[in-house]
Amino acid sequence: MIGAVQGLQGRVESFEIENQALRGENQALKDEIARLKNLPPRPPIKPSRPSGMEKATQPTCDKGKRRRRGAKRDGGRVSRDVPVAVSAPAGSRFKGYETILVRDLVLSAEVVRYRRERWVMPAGDATAI
Repeated sequence: MIGAVQGLQGRVESFEIENQALRGENQALKDEIARLKNLPPRPPIKPSRPSGMEKATQPTCDKGKRRRRGAKRDGGRVSRDVPVAVSAPAGSRFKGYETILVRDLVLSAEVVRYRRERWVMPAGDATAI
């Protein structure tokens, strides 16, 4: 009985060594596949950190770094401006322009900025005509 148990222990140890070797080979193959697919590399394993409760007293966002919402990358690539003039009622006061960006796909991408005039009526109503 003791001999059988010792034989089984030896087989278990050999299986563990073989298992570790196969895991390493499997990970190397996964890394090779990721490299061939141009995927980003695996992140390094970081040591365990505290729970993060210490950070709760610090402000979550800086006033200088506000997150913008939505894609706003077309503003610098405007290829032409089109001011849209309107006939305002008498006594109205010019208030400025309202910018509307439109991306037209012709043969090449073209970004057009339409600027609609905005006026304030004599009664004080702000309208965009």
